Amino acid sequence: MKAASDKSLLHKVVQCGTIYSKSSAEKRGIILSNAIGLVLCASCLILFVMYYIWYGWNFVTFAIPGIGLSCLAVIPLNFRGFNDTARIWISIVIPLVTAALSIYSKILYYDHQEELDYFTFRIIILGSCVFPWVLFSLNEKKFLITCSLIGFLLLIGYDPLHSAFGVPYQQDKLKVMNYYFTNIVIFLVYWALMAHIIFLKRLSENTENRNVDLIDELNKVNGTLL
Repeated sequence: MKAASDKSLLHKVVQCGTIYSKSSAEKRGIILSNAIGLVLCASCLILFVMYYIWYGWNFVTFAIPGIGLSCLAVIPLNFRGFNDTARIWISIVIPLVTAALSIYSKILYYDHQEELDYFTFRIIILGSCVFPWVLFSLNEKKFLITCSLIGFLLLIGYDPLHSAFGVPYQQDKLKVMNYYFTNIVIFLVYWALMAHIIFLKRLSENTENRNVDLIDELNKVNGTLL
């Protein structure tokens, strides 16, 4: 009985805001934004525990659960009917906050940086770049292009941003050889991911549109027969 009620509660949370949707694609985006918000919050809590075990208490340790909680803002936004704002928020909050946290943490601990400090944050930004393509329909070009462009610029501009704030990768102190070749690898991985997602998205939406057209034709035929 308890498990059923928990499932019902989770279902209500994930479905929150769908009453405001104007199409099946928008409804799907709302559901996915709620689900992504919950998953990101849970992931941040796990990362918080693991980060504390590895590094103890520091600025980043405190910031991680805060980022997780900020992801939950998508649920009240959807509940109030701000569905576009909610999807925009969950699309850009992770890359923006991750880039800012990476820069600020290096300003605080610049003399104690390690090689991985310049990789882990970028991996998170790379992963978050898929969110706009998952949440927005290909027909929602304004939101889709804007949100995906923000993630792409933060990903590719990772090193220039750090240099601009005075915390560039120190090749004279850190040991990874040819670090800046990472930009080429990241660029190719990004476009490989996006190409697959765009192809899948277009295939799925074309199939969905054909089904809608077939249902409309069937309704017209039924109406004629009646």
